[in-house]
Amino acid sequence: LALTFLPRVGELFGLGISGGVSGIPTSNALISVSYDGGKNFKAGGLREGLRGVEINDFEIIKKDGNNLFLAGSTRGLLMSDDEGGTWYFFNDLKNILTKVDVADLSVNPLNRNEVFVALYKNGESLVYKTTNNFFTLEELFSDKERVNKIDIFGDNLHLAMKDGRTIEYNLPTQKLRRLDVTGDSLSTASIYDKFLNFYGEKRR
Repeated sequence: LALTFLPRVGELFGLGISGGVSGIPTSNALISVSYDGGKNFKAGGLREGLRGVEINDFEIIKKDGNNLFLAGSTRGLLMSDDEGGTWYFFNDLKNILTKVDVADLSVNPLNRNEVFVALYKNGESLVYKTTNNFFTLEELFSDKERVNKIDIFGDNLHLAMKDGRTIEYNLPTQKLRRLDVTGDSLSTASIYDKFLNFYGEKRR
């Protein structure tokens, strides 16, 4: 079953939605979710009622046998435990994810309890790992340059940097290796492009 997430472009960026896109709800929703490839969307609201939030990425993990939707935003980590109907900001024990720019999320496909998150705070990029649904976070990487995208491939976490570097972080050895320098600002990792035009598909 494919899930299609659509941030409400009109609400987030003030651009409005136009041009033959059917099924998108007109309610004041932060994020809309579709289970049928975009034919129909279910509107999701934000409990805190904040505005001016931009969505960077989506993921789906399991919690107590149920789906837990995650969204990285410019104001922190958003979660939904009711299939996208309601979203709330998550605060971890040390407030690492509170009121920060969560640039990207990546779930290990071989171990879906292992989730990686890249955030930008006070002029510094930080990458963390959690194995307990963000109850605790382990810092893996920091850099003054923004991390635009992270993806996990086997034992390696790939980091696409704003300055064009692609860095490989080996999880067992905790060693870093530079893969290439393109000279361009990378918004996605070099192998996979998860999201196009503010939406993406996730399979569960």
